[in-house]
Amino acid sequence: MKYKVFLVSDAEEDIFEIYNYVAINDTQGKAEALFENLQETCLKLDSFPERGHIPPELARINVVDFLEIHFNST
Repeated sequence: MKYKVFLVSDAEEDIFEIYNYVAINDTQGKAEALFENLQETCLKLDSFPERGHIPPELARINVVDFLEIHFNST
């Protein structure tokens, strides 16, 4: 079963800032590749929506509605 994946505006802004940082401090090509890989990682949640873990800082205050996934750019 496929699910819809939505990014909150704060996450979109963070990704845009990361893209700009890499484009300015490295190369435009690496920024593009990073963006594509981040997008692919996020969109994989349509098939694996329970992938990830509850962030410890949220678990400590009993907020368990969010999962965190990690992305390795190497």
